[in-house]
Amino acid sequence: WHQSLGVGGTIMRDEHGPVTQYGIMVDLAYRMFLGGDNKLAFGLKGGVNLMQGDFAALNPLQANDQVFQQNVSTKTDPQFGFGVMYYGERFYLGLSTPKLLRTEFFDDIGVRDTTSLNAFQQGQKPHYFLSGGYVWDLGDYMKFKPTFLVKAVDGAPLSFDLSANFLFYEKFWLGAMYRHTDAVGLLAQYHITDDLSVGYAYDYPLSPLRNYSGGSHEFMLGFEFGNKLKGIRSPRYF
Repeated sequence: WHQSLGVGGTIMRDEHGPVTQYGIMVDLAYRMFLGGDNKLAFGLKGGVNLMQGDFAALNPLQANDQVFQQNVSTKTDPQFGFGVMYYGERFYLGLSTPKLLRTEFFDDIGVRDTTSLNAFQQGQKPHYFLSGGYVWDLGDYMKFKPTFLVKAVDGAPLSFDLSANFLFYEKFWLGAMYRHTDAVGLLAQYHITDDLSVGYAYDYPLSPLRNYSGGSHEFMLGFEFGNKLKGIRSPRYF
């Protein structure tokens, strides 16, 4: 059973101006073996978010705004999510929603009709993700891996990510990505050993943010623990 069941967790703290958010989540995954290299995996997520707003610390342009003259008691919201993925050595197809319940921000503040509070009342809506990818052989030493990710949110336009990646000699990844109306990017990754890899990625914004940003750079270092297998190791493409 230990090969089919996985347990994990997340602890996070996020601060944006006067708003601080804490989260504790527990993750449970179960994997079914369907024969050959094909598998079907299910995931469940549950936990709680705590949010605190210290609006009294702000200096608004308009004085005597009652919303910005008080602190807000901690807002607690339960969180649930689920996902399912069908995959094999050379493909995957998944559907998930990491956040099923909508979060209402500070709806107990007592000033529900003020314009300044509307942004907080919008809260966070559930997000839905559909993803997939496949690996093709382009020769003895080269493989091609296209992937896609479709994102849906109630009240927002449908968005998607596309990527095209090439693998050389089972060691070196080189690819590009496109995020609908938002960004383009390049990436590279090299597997030094079976367990150690290094990588670099660059994103350039296509939105109006490009007038203020020259893009973002990411450097990655990866190490895989506890996966020493006897015999020949099958390469991982995802």
